[in-house]
Amino acid sequence: MEKRRCVRPGYKRLNIQLPEDLLSELYAHAGRRVSAWIEAAVREKLEEERSRRLLDVLPPLLREKLVKAAGGEAAATRLLPKLVEKGLAELEEEEVVQEALGEVHRRERLAEPKRG
Repeated sequence: MEKRRCVRPGYKRLNIQLPEDLLSELYAHAGRRVSAWIEAAVREKLEEERSRRLLDVLPPLLREKLVKAAGGEAAATRLLPKLVEKGLAELEEEEVVQEALGEVHRRERLAEPKRG
């Protein structure tokens, strides 16, 4: 009986079955680091799926604009997370600017001579 190696903390073992031709090609590309290669491929595929689902929940008009601007649905699914990230970064910057302006105005009011 073959002794199994320990699984890294935070990981679980998964057994899969592949056709022989696919497995031999996988070994040709990944060498003996099949797990790491499959993990990277699955992460990439799941990220695409998340982006596609995000694209599906956009209002139709906005979705059409994004697909047209990106040059296709596949490109739009890659572009959408970048646009959301950029938009969030801009919102954070705007919030910092607004807080700084509020602080400047507060200090200006404190510095004004009191009328009474």
